[in-house]
Amino acid sequence: MNRRETLKPILAVDMDEVLADSITLLVEQYNKAYSTHLSKQDLFGKTIYDCLPFSHISFIKEQQNRVNFYQEVAVIEGAQEGIAILSEKYDIYVVSAALEFPLSLASRCTFIAKNFPELTWKKLIFCANKPIIKADIILDDMTENLVGFGANGFLFTAYHNAKIDYPNRLNSWEEVVERLG
Repeated sequence: MNRRETLKPILAVDMDEVLADSITLLVEQYNKAYSTHLSKQDLFGKTIYDCLPFSHISFIKEQQNRVNFYQEVAVIEGAQEGIAILSEKYDIYVVSAALEFPLSLASRCTFIAKNFPELTWKKLIFCANKPIIKADIILDDMTENLVGFGANGFLFTAYHNAKIDYPNRLNSWEEVVERLG
């Protein structure tokens, strides 16, 4: 038996809109800055970038790149309990394509440490592209990050992917635990 056979299966979990409810904070900040009334419901089936004037997109990207952005972000409902339960069965890694926003990296680490104590800094992977990730299972809100995982790639429902027809969709952390637990 080789070393890999003795280890738990690897579960790669995305951060934004899977563990961290960053879109709620972005919508709040945008509404405050521009005196608008954008809601998450307005984003149904679209990204926030699709719903804003082009000239406002830089504001959203600046917010995402703030040093303390993730200190203000809420945890997705059920994620803490789900990670705690699944960590008994899986070797869990947070895999985030976060390098577009380098100033937020320390804040991301703090968010994970504060909210998911079982996921130490050794369980964080920040990359530009996820196709390089080798894991047994992946849970992500972007279908392009699931390519190559086949039946082991699970789409976590988020506002922007709500209209995508995907065979392995999980709508909540309750469903994640039920399916993967």
